[in-house]
Amino acid sequence: MVGCTSRELRAAQRGSGFDVLNALAEDTRCGGRYLVTDMSRRRSARLRAAPPPGPQPLAGVSALTAWTEWHPSPSPQPPLSPQLEEQIKETLQRGLSCMSSLQRDPADLQGHMSTDSFQMSSIERALPEIPELMQGSWRGAEDEVVYLSGVHVLMNAESAALLPLAINGRVLHGRHFTYRSWNCAITLLAPGVAGALASPGRPYAAARDWLQILIPLDLAKDMSEKLSVLQHLDSKDSESESEEEKTERERHPPPALPLTLAWPERRIKITVVPDDQML
Repeated sequence: MVGCTSRELRAAQRGSGFDVLNALAEDTRCGGRYLVTDMSRRRSARLRAAPPPGPQPLAGVSALTAWTEWHPSPSPQPPLSPQLEEQIKETLQRGLSCMSSLQRDPADLQGHMSTDSFQMSSIERALPEIPELMQGSWRGAEDEVVYLSGVHVLMNAESAALLPLAINGRVLHGRHFTYRSWNCAITLLAPGVAGALASPGRPYAAARDWLQILIPLDLAKDMSEKLSVLQHLDSKDSESESEEEKTERERHPPPALPLTLAWPERRIKITVVPDDQML
């Protein structure tokens, strides 16, 4: 499409480009049936305010975005209970007593070692477990795929404004959506998408600069709710607003930037920044 307005572009991204073309063709001031638009026009075609319900045909857009691996800071461990502190103190005292008796009678070594090991294992079970190493976090020499422990996605406002459509119109319907930037690509996936590198056990897969993020149903529903605020980004243009549009903007003002939304338990974070911070 050449010569479309910013409103027409947003409508094509959030709905169907064919619907926008039909609207232009029906209005002689916006192109007519030959779709030869006036490049200096200040008026958009009459467009549908919101995309129709159900799966959306748009599967990807050019975008200004980036990504990096994310390692959430571990949560501070709660203080030990008085009972556990007393248990540790008693065990240490018994250990010191055993060491003293061993110096007097080395023949008792086997029995004391067994008793101390049992006591220490009971304490270890009460202490925080050491996280296991992520399986699959390796770079395959053959296919150059890396499975990440977590991801941090960076977007400008125009790209982030399409996240509600990507989740509600694509992922929640078992489909995928791709952001393609000048130096990387990010694909949001529903479980079961054929040919995906990511899987439920390893939801973040990177093939060089192409990141795949697998979003299970429960996470997609939570993201749908929390990302809804982003649909009000990038909606301002030079065209005059109707009273209805002004009222809607006052009721739902765009969020201030930078804005970060995170799901630490899923090890995924999204930050939206102004365009000049993406350059």
